[in-house]
Amino acid sequence: MKRLSIFLMVKICCLIPYTALKAQQVPLYSNYFFAPYVYNPAMSGLTSTPELSAIFRRQWTGFDGAPQTAALAFNGQSASNKVGYSVYAYNDQASLLERNAIYANYAYKVQFGDRNFIDFGLGAGYLNQSINVDLIRNRERFDPAVFGQINGRSIFDVNLGVNARINNLMVGVAVPQLFSTPVRFLDQPTAQVLFSTYRHYNVMAQYDINVQGDRALLSPLVMIRGAQDVPAMIDAGAMLRLPRYGHLGFMYRTDYAVTLNFGVNITDQLMIGYAHDFSISEFSRAMGNSNEIILTWRFGSSSKMDRLESEIKRLKQQQSKKDENTEKAIKEKLEEVREEIRREYQRQAEQQPSQQPQPTTPDKSKPTTPAQQPATPQQTTGYTSGGQPIQASELASNVTPGSKGFYVVAGVFSSQANAERLVADLRKRGFDANFFQDTNNKMFYVYLFKFDNYNRANQVRQNRIDGRYNDELWIKIVD
Repeated sequence: MKRLSIFLMVKICCLIPYTALKAQQVPLYSNYFFAPYVYNPAMSGLTSTPELSAIFRRQWTGFDGAPQTAALAFNGQSASNKVGYSVYAYNDQASLLERNAIYANYAYKVQFGDRNFIDFGLGAGYLNQSINVDLIRNRERFDPAVFGQINGRSIFDVNLGVNARINNLMVGVAVPQLFSTPVRFLDQPTAQVLFSTYRHYNVMAQYDINVQGDRALLSPLVMIRGAQDVPAMIDAGAMLRLPRYGHLGFMYRTDYAVTLNFGVNITDQLMIGYAHDFSISEFSRAMGNSNEIILTWRFGSSSKMDRLESEIKRLKQQQSKKDENTEKAIKEKLEEVREEIRREYQRQAEQQPSQQPQPTTPDKSKPTTPAQQPATPQQTTGYTSGGQPIQASELASNVTPGSKGFYVVAGVFSSQANAERLVADLRKRGFDANFFQDTNNKMFYVYLFKFDNYNRANQVRQNRIDGRYNDELWIKIVD
């Protein structure tokens, strides 16, 4: 019985004139949750600390010559967190077929928003496929497929992947064995042996749910694996991670097995995990169950790092609740100031030719009359603009808020309450202030004066109201 499978594979490999071998080409793992980069290069560098993992898997324990896999992987990220990298090697055996491979992965992370990323991954590797002819038992002593020394052929392989992280949701798509390169062991008129690598497709989705703050993390996940001429396999389950203790997991695999995962964090650096596949299909039940062990060593304390990150997030949230003028408001204000400066220079450039003063010669035949003198003291405010008195009609309280003109602005806010507080503070300091809302950007502007031309408003901004105002001022143009 032990030689029956070998004999059948020999018939397939050696006795048929043209033979294409298709086996489990991309190794199957049950602990891929902790090393997702072996399926998708874009998932390299997702952990906060570098880590080294070793995996050993034995499928179908009741079947002689059943697949078994041993893998070693290293994963890390750059200091800027923009680049992830991983390297892994494995040995995969299935009866007389053996594959050895080593891959290097590179992932580049593009951030948009505080917690949103898109990761692009590329993996390249060297893959050696061999047939162990020592296991072949063939009645034809001089069969060319055996006599021709068919073991040992190597190819270059490429994997592609992309991964999106939006808050707590992660969705990744990968294409292992992109080139589908054939491996030709023997090409003779009487016998041909060909191993065809074929393109795979992997889709993985995961959502993280915080349980009791940061004490536990529940991660439902789904993974779909497919390939040309091979039925798709769907994994659906969840992983519960307890940072201080370990993990528990459950997975249902269509037409194959139900998997239970269990792991212990021996220290902050060392984790050991075990996965057992209970076969459920009629075929796999005859073969027996599967076992897998993973050992992971973290170069640093990831649990301490996670707690530190959680504490920083908590402090930021508390600060946001205490003061609405936090990082978001500052960014909005800076963007508004940049826009106002741009418009200021644009308007100044447009008005400069018409407003440039022309040299004149005093006309002695027309003596100065009292009508040419500045307005009477009753119409002025005590402030000046370029040596000219500022009229009372140009004060904030005497103009229509938001009407066309050039405003001398003391503050910009996204909240009306903050604008009202600044108006009250300015009035206590002896300044006439008011505010209005721009209907275009919905921001609230606190202003002190409004003028009919840009030059007068800019003179007040530059001299800071005759040196009486110590903070920054800028111009808001309302068309």
